[in-house]
Amino acid sequence: LAFVQDAFLHSVCEQLPHRLAEFNEQNIANTVYALGLLAFKHEGLLHAVCEHVPQRLAGFTPQGIANILHTFGLLYYRHTRFLQETCSHVPPRLPEFNEQNISSIVYALGRLNFQPSKLLHVVCQQISTRIAEFKAQGLLSVASG
Repeated sequence: LAFVQDAFLHSVCEQLPHRLAEFNEQNIANTVYALGLLAFKHEGLLHAVCEHVPQRLAGFTPQGIANILHTFGLLYYRHTRFLQETCSHVPPRLPEFNEQNISSIVYALGRLNFQPSKLLHVVCQQISTRIAEFKAQGLLSVASG
């Protein structure tokens, strides 16, 4: 049964790169997040997402951005240019991000051993002014990321 599931997921993932333009931002984020939940790393789809998403980042919710990065961390999928573009996009929008979004992003970047100094500096500033919003687990994720 697992083979059939993998074959089905592979087949679906093979078709999606050609259709990403039809998806809204939430659909893209949900699709990537589903791959993470299923622990299914499809290089072709993930690469297509990395090529497609940067020009649409402004349309993504903070949760959508965090979910994509979180999934990349879970799957150990590192696309340097995508990470650079996304991490450059986030700092001005960081006030929109909640505690879970921020901790998920930092945790993912830690798993990927990617250290965008500007983003991490802004995150530290935000946390110091928003510390009351953070649960212990979120602070631990940021500290260990």
